[in-house]
Amino acid sequence: MKNIGIVLAIMFSAVFASCQEREGDQAQNQVVQLLQPQKFDDAVKAGKEVQLVDVRTQGEFSTGHLANALNFDIQGAEFEKQVSTLSKEKPVYLYCRSGGRSARAAEQLEKMGFKQVFNMDGGIMAWKAKGLPVQ
Repeated sequence: MKNIGIVLAIMFSAVFASCQEREGDQAQNQVVQLLQPQKFDDAVKAGKEVQLVDVRTQGEFSTGHLANALNFDIQGAEFEKQVSTLSKEKPVYLYCRSGGRSARAAEQLEKMGFKQVFNMDGGIMAWKAKGLPVQ
């Protein structure tokens, strides 16, 4: 009876480890990834040819934005045309006020064939709460 318990424990561990590996692989293969503000900042600073896009309105953008960010308002009529000027092969970093609009934009970019899209969790509000700089 004791041996059956050990065998079941080993089998459960193997199955659990296998599932975790698959979930990890799946996360690495996802087009859209959610990043916390500090990791988002680190990735933007470390990246080459960064495509950083603020998807808020022009009015919101003018109250403060990340350095070198483009402003493509997801609610604007020109959004899809503006996004089409970006390279689909290079990573795109998106943010908005709190994360909702940039999540929608990320889904749209994925449907358009972009290979890597990073969305900032919590948007510029979370960014500012961490004391990170805006222009």
